[in-house]
Amino acid sequence: MKFYRNFPLLVIDEISKARGTEWEEQLLYELINSRYGDMTDTLLITNATTEQLKRTGDSLLSRLQQTGGIIECNWRPFA
Repeated sequence: MKFYRNFPLLVIDEISKARGTEWEEQLLYELINSRYGDMTDTLLITNATTEQLKRTGDSLLSRLQQTGGIIECNWRPFA
């Protein structure tokens, strides 16, 4: 966990591909929360909608909304 906390910018792609286990959700929350506390930038990329992101838990969603927000892009796929 310390390894990922030390980057000035951490980009996590395809978070919606996680299996959604309680362990994964807790680990992701701890990482985001620690970076939130350290005031380091984190970018999460997903194909999930805002509604689907709500399944990750209120605390994580709150952190995302407080520190920059959610940008939802609803355009057609390029492929």
